[in-house]
Amino acid sequence: MALEPRDVVYGASTTQSLQAHFCPLPATNWTRRAYHASIVVGDYVFIDGGEIALGQQSYPTNGSMPNPTYDPVALNVTLSLPLAESWTPDKIRFNVIIKPGMPLWNFQSLWHDVTEDSLWAFGGEISLLASSDPDLGIWNMKINGGGGGTWTQKSNFRGSPWNQNITRPLGGAGRSTNDTGFLLGGYSSARSSPFTGDLVGFVPTPGLLTYSFSNGTWANVTDTPNLSPSGAIEWPGMEFVPFGPNGLMVVIGGETSDLTSYTPGGEERSMTEITVFDPVTLRFYKQTATGDEIPSRRNRFCTAAVGDGSQNPHGAPSGSYEM
Repeated sequence: MALEPRDVVYGASTTQSLQAHFCPLPATNWTRRAYHASIVVGDYVFIDGGEIALGQQSYPTNGSMPNPTYDPVALNVTLSLPLAESWTPDKIRFNVIIKPGMPLWNFQSLWHDVTEDSLWAFGGEISLLASSDPDLGIWNMKINGGGGGTWTQKSNFRGSPWNQNITRPLGGAGRSTNDTGFLLGGYSSARSSPFTGDLVGFVPTPGLLTYSFSNGTWANVTDTPNLSPSGAIEWPGMEFVPFGPNGLMVVIGGETSDLTSYTPGGEERSMTEITVFDPVTLRFYKQTATGDEIPSRRNRFCTAAVGDGSQNPHGAPSGSYEM
């Protein structure tokens, strides 16, 4: 199915039925998209879930700030956009992948299973617009090569290992290698899992959660030094870079907290503090950034990593790699 820009959306709205539906999106009502996950696989970028805001802004005649009125819409589709062809914003055509039965998730992470050429979705919390309770299910989408695919639920995780201090966090950093998904830090909320529904506020989930694509096993790595004094970290940026025999995960920015509670807007990590860990040995290291233009402290930001394509005679990256 192809989707014209600002044409239709599949989701749930506060002013309309919470049943999945198509609703028109006039260009004059489009405001922004938020809380979604995105990942580049091959020649496509996949954009999953989240919410959009529809609304009108009234501009007072006295010169004060506009007074917006928004109607949020939760999205239960995955969109894909081809990157191997040129387009302009008014000519974009999205591929639409329907997600039957999949909860309306915000802040989820997407992992790419290179061997099976599929996506895994995990983490985040259920939308306030959802009519169902959160579960701990992990979902997989087999990519068909043309920007499409099919989502299926692989497990709802009602038993072990979910009684062993493993849960669904949000606000962490999710990235993957060829065969493993990683989710670093974050916190639990009343909407992140069926076991945390009574929470008031947010509770940090320190450590590194890993998931093996090949055998479906989970692990919670609790020894994660060089992140913060308590080990808790929220809303950092993380990217995989292909250096060394195993590659490296590079972590920057984000917030820190104690282990009892997390309050948004707390202590932010300096962007000079670079945490690096080996995704195979799971050893953590710390480096200090230098330069005349170090970014200011931040959280909830986007990151991207790209190399210049240079390779040594063995086929390994040998040039620069920027994040």
